[in-house]
Amino acid sequence: SFPTRRSSDLFDRPYATGQGAGDFLALEAPLVRFAEQHDLDVSYANDLAVQADPGLLLRHRAVLSLGHDESWSLGERDAVTKATGAGVNVAFFGAAAILAHVRTQPSPLGADRELVDYRDVTSDPLNGQGDPGDVTGNTWASTGMPGSTLIGEAFNGTLGQGVHAPLTATDPTAWIFADSGGSTVPALIGSDVDSL
Repeated sequence: SFPTRRSSDLFDRPYATGQGAGDFLALEAPLVRFAEQHDLDVSYANDLAVQADPGLLLRHRAVLSLGHDESWSLGERDAVTKATGAGVNVAFFGAAAILAHVRTQPSPLGADRELVDYRDVTSDPLNGQGDPGDVTGNTWASTGMPGSTLIGEAFNGTLGQGVHAPLTATDPTAWIFADSGGSTVPALIGSDVDSL
């Protein structure tokens, strides 16, 4: 049987993984390094900043979701949905985005430091209380609002530890594959897998 809570992750640092940096060094730092090396005009914000100031995204031309951006609160999702409706471009650089429906709550170190996601809405103490959008139910799909309604693709599952698969383009003439040398990029897919 599964525990009542799917996750109870703390934003308090250091993380237990990634030499204290969580997924940042492996999944996000390479693109940050690229942007900085090429002097791109970028700003940085985390999920909590977007949740606290939804208008933040409207002051930008694009939003890049890096790495394993699985856990989204209602406030974060509403902010990105509003931004895309206003013409802000959004690009996802990892699979399993907008999968877990979470909310934040205080930890002993401060407000919004704990991420909570109950596996079953009936187990969530907020069920029947306040905004139904804040009641977690394991995944966004279980709320009737799968992440695919915003990003167009859906989470399929995971590959085994250390397993990689090729990415094969169904239309290798598309602009994004120009000068790639073919329709297959070997060993590009690893860990989580999405599809259209």
